[in-house]
Amino acid sequence: MSTGDVCYLRDGRYDTLDPDYAGWDTVLMVAGATSATGTPDRPIAYVGYPGEVALLAGEGARRGVLLNQDEGAIASVVVANLSFTEIRYPLAIGGNGHRAVGNTFFDAARDDSGVIGINGDTSDIEVHGNRLFHNGEEGEKLFHGFYIGGYGANSGIDFGWNEVDGQRGGRSIQLYGHLDGDFMDDIRIHDNFLRGAELNNIVVGGSDGSNDVVGTVRIWNNVIVDGMEAGLRVNTTGGTVVIENNTLHGNLIAQVYLERAGADRITLRDNILSCGPEQAYVVTDEAGPVSAGFNLYFGSGEPPAWDPEPRSGDPMFVAAAAGDFRCGAGSAAIDAGTATAQTTDYMGVARPQDAGFDIGAIELAGDAPPPPPELPQLSGLWTKIKRKSGRMVKARFEVHNAGNAASGSFTVNVHFSRTEAIDPDAVLAGSIEVGPLQPGSSFQSRLTAQRPNGYGYIVAFVDEGQAVEESDEDDNVIAGQIP
Repeated sequence: MSTGDVCYLRDGRYDTLDPDYAGWDTVLMVAGATSATGTPDRPIAYVGYPGEVALLAGEGARRGVLLNQDEGAIASVVVANLSFTEIRYPLAIGGNGHRAVGNTFFDAARDDSGVIGINGDTSDIEVHGNRLFHNGEEGEKLFHGFYIGGYGANSGIDFGWNEVDGQRGGRSIQLYGHLDGDFMDDIRIHDNFLRGAELNNIVVGGSDGSNDVVGTVRIWNNVIVDGMEAGLRVNTTGGTVVIENNTLHGNLIAQVYLERAGADRITLRDNILSCGPEQAYVVTDEAGPVSAGFNLYFGSGEPPAWDPEPRSGDPMFVAAAAGDFRCGAGSAAIDAGTATAQTTDYMGVARPQDAGFDIGAIELAGDAPPPPPELPQLSGLWTKIKRKSGRMVKARFEVHNAGNAASGSFTVNVHFSRTEAIDPDAVLAGSIEVGPLQPGSSFQSRLTAQRPNGYGYIVAFVDEGQAVEESDEDDNVIAGQIP
């Protein structure tokens, strides 16, 4: 590949380790010493083909995609529209100017490096519009979603418009150093939906090294809910952390935990902090004075005395249990905030909409935040197609549930066709009956049939009878060319 090239990954399962980098246990490795590098206006891109599912998988792979700068600089690589499962460390980012956009990660990341990890000297990284769900492993506290891990200077990192749902073991997002001299600056966490991490939804700060690793971190327009510990935990005495226009709800121990915070280095403003009576709004350990105001507190008694301009009252979420954190009519959050640096809300709606800024992540005019769909998502791929003697074809097909809910039973109809679509004169080769599939699980089946003359494709239609309601019905037809 050369600067500016795009490599499309077509429909299928990619589980073979990269033969050019033996010993790295990686499906796809882009190395500074031997691979093409991009520029800001002409990046190198690895992209899942539109309308198809390029699935990087395999429990034998430690890494899915590795952007490796150990032996040379690497810059401006785009990883987009790919799916990852089973792999212990799906996406490892090192270098400068990279973009990870619109990828899906599920039932993966059983490693202490995270689902998406950023390490080494890195800058100008954008991680946008990705979906991470049901990753990690219960009880393994080092298994995180998005992980900035130091090993140098990490700066200009933008994590926005992502969903991290049900991170098992660790945190949805963690910033934590490992070596003396590690430093993380200009980190932007915004417009994300973070729900149900086994520990905190966000941790900022801490290190195995001797120095404080945090420079400036800004956190805004996030929906941060149902963490099993604090929703947002801060552990830095020297860093500046600005927390504005977030909605924090139902995080088990506290909505915000200021474990360590330098005097006047924490801004907490225009946030909704909503919880049950046994949960806390804010817990402080070693925290100096906080620049606070215009936060809305609801559900656990009086606001903290150190907030000079608190607001109290019911945010009147439309349907919190369903992930809809809009504020309904009569909400105490409406027009009750103060002007912040945010010009739009979580949904991209301009702020303010009426007489003043609304408190929280969503202005009244905004639509509901899209919760991770509680529906199955069926897809499939041909893992093997082989022509036997004469016109006999032997094939192996795998169907997968990438959704958040179990499916019922359904049928996969397999056709011989002249094109990649199911033509009007396509011939039914057979049917595969599939029982209920749990989220993240797969079912494999073999089929042997005789191909009619002139038919060059075998095409599977997953759930052709539409017995299962899915979050997306557009990827159920999977074609494979007969060799």
